[in-house]
Amino acid sequence: MTRSDEDFDRVRNNPLVTLQDMRAIQRTAATQIVAVMASSQGNARITYRDRSIDNMNVRGVTSSYVNFSGFDAERGRLMSPTEVDSSRPVTVLGWQTADRLFGTDIDPARQDHPD
Repeated sequence: MTRSDEDFDRVRNNPLVTLQDMRAIQRTAATQIVAVMASSQGNARITYRDRSIDNMNVRGVTSSYVNFSGFDAERGRLMSPTEVDSSRPVTVLGWQTADRLFGTDIDPARQDHPD
C-alpha cells in the first residue's frame, strides 16, 4: 500500500505478487493474519444488452474482498466469497456507471446474467 508519491516511487519496481504468493502467505501466516486478498485491475469495455461503456476501470478480486472492502452497498449487496470462488458472474457498480449502462428505468440489482 502506498500513501504518497515517495512510497510509490520506492515500490514501483517491486515484482508483482501472484495468486500463488497470496496462497503461500495464507498458509504460512495463518495464525498471525485474519485475511489475505488479491486484486487485479485494468480498463475494459463493459456491456449490457445494446449499451456499452468503453475504457472502464474493472477490478477482479479474490473471495477475501469482503474483509477489506469499505463499501456499503446502497442497493443490492457485495458479492459473497462463495460467488467469487465459484466464478459467478457478479459485479459491484457505482451508481453513475449503473445509470449509464442500464438507464434509469432498470434496477441493475434485479438483473440476472443469462447463463
